[in-house]
Amino acid sequence: MVHTAGRWAARPGLQRICLLWIGMVTLLAGTANAELAGLTTLDADAVFKTTAAPINFLAYSSSAIMSYGDAQYATWYGNNGNGTYQGMIARRRLHPVGNWEITTLPFSITSSGFADSRNSLSMGISPGDGRIHITWNLHDSKLYYLASEQNMVNPVGIARSWTSSRFNSPRNDLLGLVIENNIAYSYFVASPVGNLQMFYRVGSSVNGTLNLAEFNGSVPTNTSWTRLGQIASSTYGTYTTPSGKTSGPTDTRAFFMHGATYSTTNGKLHIYGTWREGNSSLQCSNTGVANHDTVYVNSADYGRTFRAASGLLISTTGQTTGTLTVDDASTIIDTLGPDYGLTNQESQVVDSKGAPFVLISYVPGRFTSCVTDFVANRTSYARNFLIRKVGTNAFNKTEIPFALNSSMRSQLVLDKSDNAYVVRPDFKILRATAASLYSDWTVLFNFADVSVYPFSEPTIDKSRAASDQILSILFQTPNGIQVADVAMKPKEV
Repeated sequence: MVHTAGRWAARPGLQRICLLWIGMVTLLAGTANAELAGLTTLDADAVFKTTAAPINFLAYSSSAIMSYGDAQYATWYGNNGNGTYQGMIARRRLHPVGNWEITTLPFSITSSGFADSRNSLSMGISPGDGRIHITWNLHDSKLYYLASEQNMVNPVGIARSWTSSRFNSPRNDLLGLVIENNIAYSYFVASPVGNLQMFYRVGSSVNGTLNLAEFNGSVPTNTSWTRLGQIASSTYGTYTTPSGKTSGPTDTRAFFMHGATYSTTNGKLHIYGTWREGNSSLQCSNTGVANHDTVYVNSADYGRTFRAASGLLISTTGQTTGTLTVDDASTIIDTLGPDYGLTNQESQVVDSKGAPFVLISYVPGRFTSCVTDFVANRTSYARNFLIRKVGTNAFNKTEIPFALNSSMRSQLVLDKSDNAYVVRPDFKILRATAASLYSDWTVLFNFADVSVYPFSEPTIDKSRAASDQILSILFQTPNGIQVADVAMKPKEV
């Protein structure tokens, strides 16, 4: 079913009120074993940006759409029509599916901020006190942050009116905790003990450290953020490429996470990632994106320490030395040099048995061993690969046999039976079954078959996929900001 209730939404800076309505229609995807169960336009006035990577939406937008309890939340930048772009947030009930309620957030960004796609919004929820936390406009900048009233995601909060006044004023600290001034890529994740954690980079894409802060919302009268500190170093360690080039003593780099995911089985935190070198001479051709290797670490103490798959202690959070470095060989689970157009910040999940999976993409060596144009060569030749942990210190890697046809990122999700789904930047949905050990990849659904043409990286509510077998995907189209609900309808295996 495709539907939305009529809604009225007033925007600051616009002297009008816009009414949107889409009627009830059923859409099926031809021969695909999936159904487009819903398609809602949240914002018909949003800018459709195609000249560069769209700020609405990119894969590193941490939970731009997410569900918690019996409600789903989405956030994006709207268009005020005067050269500024308004923070927006929406919610709806899920059981049964209700209409979206939409309101503005108390901030906007300028056209220059909107032009930088890395200034995307990120959203997190602290289970302990039921707040929604949001960051925005973070690309090597000071912090921009706000939080909602307490209990906004709990039943009492869902019953409250959905208005901008429910959110605190923007601030440049974490409710009193001052952190670094040069940060990027905030990534929220809730820990099993009810705290909300925020991973973030300090520094640049070629000289940046991975850091962690934590919000204790378990005592509503004394909620606070704590800076736990650095996890990965930008300066320590030496990198040698497969061709024998070696970084110098003053070379720098940054570690990019593919995600940070807790297992619901044993509470362990899993992180896959990749390194990016600052020394362009380590590449065969300077593409500006010298990403290399896939790295894996885990934590059994909620991010205080991190270990390799073998159990070797790698990083103690908060130290300057003794953190993850580029030459920690035991953490490298897939070796790849900087000449293959490997992308960063793609996608990871953890299955029902506690095994972590990661989706990566790059240009296989059978096409070229020297990527000279990151965007053009990836668009022509890149493929997705699924890597999954299959033993104590063992990983399996499978190439997904479909051309990516894009330089952008894909998203990985699992259903209740651990079947895998990849939502690609061309908005084809691929599936492989757990029974086949993820070897039977097929095209499950193609948005073009139902005349929906998104242009963005897919942003997915992963928790709803696992609980309801529904892929809720947030994206931009020429018709505005839309949410599609795709019923996965997996085959019994």
